Amino acid sequence: MNSRLMITIVASVVPMLAFAQSILFDPEKLAAACRSDTCQVIVAETVQHLQSQNLEAEQFNSQLGIVAAVLLETAREMAGENPKHVVNALTDLAEYSTDRLQQDAFRNVAQALSRADPSLLTPSEAFAVSPDRPGRRPGRRRNGRGRPRFLGIF
Repeated sequence: MNSRLMITIVASVVPMLAFAQSILFDPEKLAAACRSDTCQVIVAETVQHLQSQNLEAEQFNSQLGIVAAVLLETAREMAGENPKHVVNALTDLAEYSTDRLQQDAFRNVAQALSRADPSLLTPSEAFAVSPDRPGRRPGRRRNGRGRPRFLGIF
């Protein structure tokens, strides 16, 4: 496995250790596909695989966050190339999330990637921690100051 990709995944997953779950897809296959025009197809297949696992919403969204981290790192590795396949895949990925904050984070990162140098973004800066908890309204801010906490991804 690409050591940089593995480091990014590990760094992205550390804030999610409370869920104590493993990566349920092949991040190398995903990264390789997203360097080509098959990115959206592989992302859709990955999501279908995750949906077939009958995960709780928080676990499912956590896995989507890991997918997003792989996509972002792939875009960062494509320095000088147009990451349009990754941008489109991130936009598609947002539609699968059940968490409104996560959907917004995926779309915002996709927009940022389409406008800026991907090396300026890191997974921990890019994706807001959520998920919406039972008993709270979706999208409600967590820190009491009207801003989401940025601790990791999912």
